[in-house]
Amino acid sequence: MAYRELGYCLYKQKKYEESEAVCKEALEITEKLPLGREDPDRARTLYILSLCCKATGRLQEALSALEEANKIMKNQYGSAHNETLKMTSCLTVLRKKLHSKP
Repeated sequence: MAYRELGYCLYKQKKYEESEAVCKEALEITEKLPLGREDPDRARTLYILSLCCKATGRLQEALSALEEANKIMKNQYGSAHNETLKMTSCLTVLRKKLHSKP
């Protein structure tokens, strides 16, 4: 999806607020697709959104977005799929970071 790719490009340019806005618009669009809230593109967009949240210090929001993304990927592709594994790994790291925060 073009919006998701734009969101990622903005994230890579450290334009987090712009990226987040584009990702939120992309999420609205994917909810109207046949798979709706269970669409893998929605999960990928949530992943990018989680990166923006993490980069701006909103770790709890990042965790929520990443948990939802991971759940979608597990439901659609299973636990052994490479994208699911990537998100699961990111979740583990983020959870550790949250628990070690003073």
